[in-house]
Amino acid sequence: MGYPLVIHLSLQANSTFNNKIRLSLLTSLNWRFINMKHFFALTLIAIVLCAAGCTKKTKPNNNTPPASPNGIKFRSGSLNSNLAKAKSENKPVFLDFYTTWCAPCKYLDQDVFSHQFVYDYYNDNFINLKIDAEKGEGPKIKDKYFVSAYPTLIFLDSEGNEIERHVGGTGTTKVMNMAKKVVQANKAVQ
Repeated sequence: MGYPLVIHLSLQANSTFNNKIRLSLLTSLNWRFINMKHFFALTLIAIVLCAAGCTKKTKPNNNTPPASPNGIKFRSGSLNSNLAKAKSENKPVFLDFYTTWCAPCKYLDQDVFSHQFVYDYYNDNFINLKIDAEKGEGPKIKDKYFVSAYPTLIFLDSEGNEIERHVGGTGTTKVMNMAKKVVQANKAVQ
């Protein structure tokens, strides 16, 4: 009686989402004739083939728009100074909490915030702040707004009160829907 021997290895060559290398070795063997030497030999072959595949360069995803040098204009300075700027311009504030090790944060930067319709809307309607939750003023602001996962997107009124929040990675549709909802709420208050 033959039983399939399945060896499945998944390795990620680097941190990009589109550069995953997978190797599956499926074979039907008669277990009466297989011994540990055969099993280890097949496993070693699978590991070597997978490791060799990890060194190959992959082409960039052509469906992803190139990162624009324009992009969302994230301002520098303290939260308080930017809240004052928001009050003087009568705009809400957009906070993007991130960490340097956060893959979904990088996805937002490369594949969501890089769309022209997104960054044009955000630059026209918000005071935008990108906050590293582990450095500088970031840990203090993170604690103030109870941020515990990344990315966290928070919209504030010019007084610093939270209007809208999203935790985790998302796409352009959700980012735009939240922004439009916040802009409408801000106009209704005026």
